[in-house]
Amino acid sequence: MPTLPTHAGRFALIALVGILAGLTHSAIHEPLKLKPDAPPPLVLGTSNTPATSPDAPQAVTLGLDITLAQAKQLVDAGAHVVDARSREEFEAGHIANSFWLPANLFYEGKAQDALNFMDPNTRIVIYCGGGACDASHNTAKMLQENGYKLTHVLTDGYPAWSAANYPTATGKPFYEN
Repeated sequence: MPTLPTHAGRFALIALVGILAGLTHSAIHEPLKLKPDAPPPLVLGTSNTPATSPDAPQAVTLGLDITLAQAKQLVDAGAHVVDARSREEFEAGHIANSFWLPANLFYEGKAQDALNFMDPNTRIVIYCGGGACDASHNTAKMLQENGYKLTHVLTDGYPAWSAANYPTATGKPFYEN
């Protein structure tokens, strides 16, 4: 029958092997990204005005985080809009024609109701309460993991959109009965 020191030695050996396996795995594989990827570039502000003209608009390449003006341009051009806030906040007021899609709906298996109406090849503007709110970035990450790569986050969120008197609506999502 093994003695206590033999058990302790076996335990230490097993723990050491586990630690070495974890370190090897960490050295080989990339760490998980906590922030969503930037979408492929889109240049806003192009027109028929020659680029050499002093009146030519400045072209802007969009990344993951976008301004209110950039969000408005995308929405006007037909981008999907996703509200990542709570249900109560959505029903009290949201950007017109928004999909209500907080990240927790993906975890609960309830995101498909909104995804059925969204084209993965169309740009998506995602917003939450603005400022320090992470809900829009969390939803962007979930959308990207589900094949929707063209995601942008309106950093100033719904408060900025509403303050600019851009189109808003109230009530539940249009795709619900």
